[in-house]
Amino acid sequence: MNLLKQLHVENFALIDECNLDFHCGFTAFTGETGAGKSLLIDAISLLCGERASASFVQRGKQKAVITGLFSLDNVNQDVLKELNLNTNHDLHLYREISKDGKSSIKINGKTANLQQLKAITSNLIDIHSQHDTQYLLNKNSHLLLLDKTLKDKTLRDETEQHWKAYAASKKQYEDFLNTSLTENDVDYLRFEIEEIEKAHLYVNEDEELEDRLKLIQSFEKIYGRLSESIEYFEKDGGADELLYEISSNLNQISDYDSIKKISELFKEKYYDLKDCIEQLKDLRDNQSYDEDEMNELQSRLFEIGRLKRKYGRSIQAVLDHMHKNIELLDSLENRQQTLQRLEKQMNDNYQTFLHCAEKLSELRKSAAIELEKKVVVQLRDLMLPYAQFSVDFNTFEGNSTGIDDIEFLISMNPQEILRPLKMVASGGELSRLMLGLKTIFTALQGISCVIFDEIDTGVSGAVATSIGLKMSLLSSSAQVFSVTHLAQVASCADTHVFVSKKVNEGRSVISIHELNENERIEQIATIAYGSVNEHSINAAKELYRTNQALSAK
Repeated sequence: MNLLKQLHVENFALIDECNLDFHCGFTAFTGETGAGKSLLIDAISLLCGERASASFVQRGKQKAVITGLFSLDNVNQDVLKELNLNTNHDLHLYREISKDGKSSIKINGKTANLQQLKAITSNLIDIHSQHDTQYLLNKNSHLLLLDKTLKDKTLRDETEQHWKAYAASKKQYEDFLNTSLTENDVDYLRFEIEEIEKAHLYVNEDEELEDRLKLIQSFEKIYGRLSESIEYFEKDGGADELLYEISSNLNQISDYDSIKKISELFKEKYYDLKDCIEQLKDLRDNQSYDEDEMNELQSRLFEIGRLKRKYGRSIQAVLDHMHKNIELLDSLENRQQTLQRLEKQMNDNYQTFLHCAEKLSELRKSAAIELEKKVVVQLRDLMLPYAQFSVDFNTFEGNSTGIDDIEFLISMNPQEILRPLKMVASGGELSRLMLGLKTIFTALQGISCVIFDEIDTGVSGAVATSIGLKMSLLSSSAQVFSVTHLAQVASCADTHVFVSKKVNEGRSVISIHELNENERIEQIATIAYGSVNEHSINAAKELYRTNQALSAK
């Protein structure tokens, strides 16, 4: 399991500096309202790729720094390879925010961007906020949630591809159906086709012509340099004579073994040079200056340039334009047949899409039955004994997700009809529903760390205990953090972190530390009863020990 092992925060809002070591299981964060508990969640959010703001940097400081150390077990391997990171060590994330709002990111010491940070933490941490509750209430998100329960996403991907093919063919059909070209337009198409065809273009012709033109235009320079090079070799006292003399001298002493090989090699190179000079002569003698050819080349290049300016930036683009016109002209001259062909293609693509979407719908309905059962079990555990949950299916023409229009329905009380979530659930009930769904989807998605920011608002008593026990159960498969104001929830946690705020030298400063058992009991007494005395301590001790026993894994 991936774990957030350490968190370091420096010059971050009201936090001067804090270092926290985290463990497996369930960690509760408590403290008075406004003490700054949510600042820790904000810091972790920034490590997960949330956008930074200069407002996070303490006044008078140059920068805020947040670092997190994760055990590396199951992260996005593509990002690790992209950054050339070693996959056998812990994952160290570093986020720095300067006072001017600029942000820098490092992953295991290597500079990274926001997208890479988000990708690498996508299956590490899931933070529940108020936004997530609104997401659950939004009907449009229900299909996405249901699809997360599908073990095989192949049908979903195929359905999307078939829809895209259908949508493209539909647009092609409708565009052609709405084409309103006049006879003049048709004549112009014919003119363009004829103009390009007459040119007899072929790809890369312009490059070949330009190379030939450069050669002709450089005749005098090339001929002169070749002649001069040949003269240097062949003239009296030139390179030929000198090299021959050297070869002859070496040959006369070639009886010596130390010189023989050098003499033979020199003679070989001498005759190679003679061959090169003969090739240069052939090149020189083949040089010619044809003014008529140069004029023809220039005229041809001018014509090609005119067509490229008119129809495309390259010969290939000009030819593509001609072929497109040929197809359009053919379609217009055979309008009825073209319409029938495009309509058939569109209908065939829709039937292919529909066939795949119907299979996907059946798969979703099977998954929905399982999800309904799991959600009801979760809600029973969370003190909602009469709750019923259902996934309502309706069919429509379709889009890239298929043909299913779904909505989550729920009832909380006996004999109550199932209705949309936003019409039924109260704040406390919605929190429990969200916790139940998180418990299900965390396992499905392989999330390593789940953070709840005051998800237990609006509940108390036995319901609060049930929420704490559910978080404890969830922590057997994922690391769980919870910001809470409830003694019942805090008493179920494996670890208890206390956040307090005090005024130091005229400014507010946040203090954060992990509580030992006695400190936990005192804090639970304070949360539950508002004071610490013999009665509240005894009651807190009983609550703590009872809930610790109930949540024992």
